[in-house]
Amino acid sequence: MSTDMALSVDMPLGFGTTDDVVNQLALILRLLYVADLRALQTQANEIIASCQALARSALDDPRANVHLGRGRHGR
Repeated sequence: MSTDMALSVDMPLGFGTTDDVVNQLALILRLLYVADLRALQTQANEIIASCQALARSALDDPRANVHLGRGRHGR
């Protein structure tokens, strides 16, 4: 097994240093950060979808008078 483990990812780092090892570590950290952001975005999308489903079910409730903008309790 070779000790030269070059990371071959075609993603710009956005900055550079004179040390290739530091550049590779920075790229790894950036990739991990992007993966975390993607997971957070997925969770946010799931929350939004749940809220939309809840609002949709409230509109489908026959006790809700959506034309008057009133809910089940008539307030």
